[in-house]
Amino acid sequence: MSAGKGKELIKIGKSPLFNSLVDGIMILDPDACCVQINQAAADIFAVNPEHFIGQNVVECHSPLLQAQVLELMEEFRSGNKEAYEKRNIKVNQRLLDVFMTPLRDSKNRFLGLIMMVRDVTREREMQDKLIRQEKLAVVGQLAAGLAHEIRNPLTTVMGFMQLLNPLLPEGKAREYAALVNEELRRIKGLVSEILLLTKPSAPNFRDVDLINLVRETLAVMVSEANLKGVALEGVTYGQAYVRADREQIKQVLVNFIKNAVDACGSRGKVVVEVESREQEWAVLVMDDGPGLPPEVLNKVFEPFFTTKEEGMGLGLVVSKQIAETHGGRIELGNRPTGGAVATLYLPKLSRTH
Repeated sequence: MSAGKGKELIKIGKSPLFNSLVDGIMILDPDACCVQINQAAADIFAVNPEHFIGQNVVECHSPLLQAQVLELMEEFRSGNKEAYEKRNIKVNQRLLDVFMTPLRDSKNRFLGLIMMVRDVTREREMQDKLIRQEKLAVVGQLAAGLAHEIRNPLTTVMGFMQLLNPLLPEGKAREYAALVNEELRRIKGLVSEILLLTKPSAPNFRDVDLINLVRETLAVMVSEANLKGVALEGVTYGQAYVRADREQIKQVLVNFIKNAVDACGSRGKVVVEVESREQEWAVLVMDDGPGLPPEVLNKVFEPFFTTKEEGMGLGLVVSKQIAETHGGRIELGNRPTGGAVATLYLPKLSRTH
């Protein structure tokens, strides 16, 4: 590139607005070398703007863009293309919209190109969240109607089964009736789970000691854990007060513990701890199972996603909804030593007890 052309490109990059733009701007010469780069672009591509000037731009991009930049240079140079746009390119864990256009002087001579890069990661996340919420709202309306229609005849069937049980002869008839009753109870539980998701009850807030609530929940769940050969332990000393609906938070803990017990299998171990985290209390339910693969972690809060043969995949969705209603949150992850950990965070009660 001639010195004259280089000065023209540098002059463009020295505009007062250049470094104040939110979008990333990069000016390239005909050899795809960086002539000017603003701070936003440097942040996006994780480069030092002073050191990057003079380097070939393809060295910091994804393989997809590497080939395209060089190809576009030739098309811009020949005049076959006057603009380029590519959306949702992933670079350094960010989603980018990329726009390129050729730079020409007053005599229409090709000087290089200008690239604008817009970080749309947050924007796409918000769009995806809105889409999921809309889908959930539609599914919720359908599920609520269906659940109500199922619950009425289900209640009738369960009532008549209770009346029939004493009339059945001993042996296979009562064995089959017991199986029917068990399946009916399971269906009732699923219907209740759907109704809780679609029409959650308003929380009855009270001052609750999480330590005491964990102790109660462990007492309820220990027999189920023992039946599956799982050791269930808890750290239940001290006090940890929150403002919460006792039954709803207990439901979250029961769901966490059930998942942990199922995950670690026979001879496994589940530990429940309550820890102080600045302005929050954290209830950790840890197991020594195989842990959660990335593809599962990315979907666990999606309605109807489940890795179990039984259940509808609504437990964690409902738990997340309860946590957020309480001003808290839920995190799932894997322990460095192996196994998974589910954590419920709740704001500490402002006043002391």
